[in-house]
Amino acid sequence: MPQRIISKTTKVNAILIIAQLLLVYSIIAKWLEFGCRKGNWVYPYSVKDIDAPPFILFLVLTPIILILVHLSLRLIEKQKGELPLLFFWLFMGVVFQNAFRIFYPFSLHDIITSDAANSFYSPTLNYSPYEFLKNFHTLIPLLPLHVRTNMPGKVLFYYFLKSITDDPQIMGYIIMLFSNAGGLFLYFITKKLLGGKEAAFQAFILYLFIPAKIFFLPILNTVSPFFILSDFFLFLIFLENQKKRFAFILGVLLYVTFLFEPLPMGSGILFIGLLLNNLIRREIDLREIIGMVLYVILGFLSLYFLVYIFFGLDTMKAFIYILKDLQDFFVRARREYTIWIFHNLKEFIVTAGFSLSLLFLFNISCLFSYKKGELKGIDRGGQPQPVSGDFVTVSFLFLLIIIDLLGMNRGEVTRLWIFMASFLPIIAVDYLSKLDGKSPFYVCLGGLFLQIVVSISLVGFVIP
Repeated sequence: MPQRIISKTTKVNAILIIAQLLLVYSIIAKWLEFGCRKGNWVYPYSVKDIDAPPFILFLVLTPIILILVHLSLRLIEKQKGELPLLFFWLFMGVVFQNAFRIFYPFSLHDIITSDAANSFYSPTLNYSPYEFLKNFHTLIPLLPLHVRTNMPGKVLFYYFLKSITDDPQIMGYIIMLFSNAGGLFLYFITKKLLGGKEAAFQAFILYLFIPAKIFFLPILNTVSPFFILSDFFLFLIFLENQKKRFAFILGVLLYVTFLFEPLPMGSGILFIGLLLNNLIRREIDLREIIGMVLYVILGFLSLYFLVYIFFGLDTMKAFIYILKDLQDFFVRARREYTIWIFHNLKEFIVTAGFSLSLLFLFNISCLFSYKKGELKGIDRGGQPQPVSGDFVTVSFLFLLIIIDLLGMNRGEVTRLWIFMASFLPIIAVDYLSKLDGKSPFYVCLGGLFLQIVVSISLVGFVIP
């Protein structure tokens, strides 16, 4: 039995290495299209070819990060320094992410102050927060494109940043911290779903180095995971104790998420998957689910009406406006629905982290051997195992298909689907836990590093 598992681990390592090398070669040769030219959107390649420095950076940074991760995992295994380690990596994540961005031609300052790349900053220079919210419905047609196609929460986030600093470069670092802080929620989510600090820490590290996230720092789509993962964490807290106040607070947080970015609300499919998991296990009944939903709605509407009463912002009216403006944009930009059904998935599978996407596909294949609460062919020590990880995998598959078929995004999903990519580390470590040893985790992580340095050196993801 152990020999068969080792053989499977070796095969997974080989597939990950070969697939990553093929992907990187296709990017170096500029064969891979990020987007779809026929669909009228691509991320452009640099006119220059890649040279030695990015590979030198990869060869220098990779062993440093892998050694630090290995030492951190040893401490986690010994039940030492859980919180200090998380906060250490919260900040070291910013350091290493900036190191990976060193060959990108634009600074954090350039991106934040550019209306072409990020128009959420400029309204804060012209209006007070109260003026912006109070007059939002009359101002929105006059504001730049990104503001017109987004809820007001992203501009409000910049008001929050301005209360801390007026320096856009420092704002960029704070945005990176907030983005990474989503990984803290991911850590505790993974710990609850899969059991064990080791798997949770691996998921946290993988989250820090999701390629799409690093490509788009400091664009605020990289902060969206912070909101939806905090919602998901509170949802798990409710499932544990089923206290109504947590359902009410969840409703309030969901409103904040909706105000910041509505699309991550589609992650409700994952919430439903976990509810079904607990319903099947009889850990919650239908009456308790109905009660939870009512309190969530009450929390959501409470903040909705408070904002409306004090600031005159009709959140639903704003949402309907941006939906209409988005549909008009698709017509103007000739972004046809059909062509993007395939190309959105292709772009997401690559830029969310090719090795993470492969592990997601491997985990789906495991579900076919699922029987009576256990996975066939996997040595679990004869003990019944939690199936929550499998429910997350299935739920995520439905989420990906539904979001894609809705056609709300036609291109640019490297940026727009970062919130979905943030769930992939949970699925990845769930699959890795079925293998022998940690080598596939390190191979996966190293593959992400190589993909990042090559892509960020050759592709213009954010152009001020």
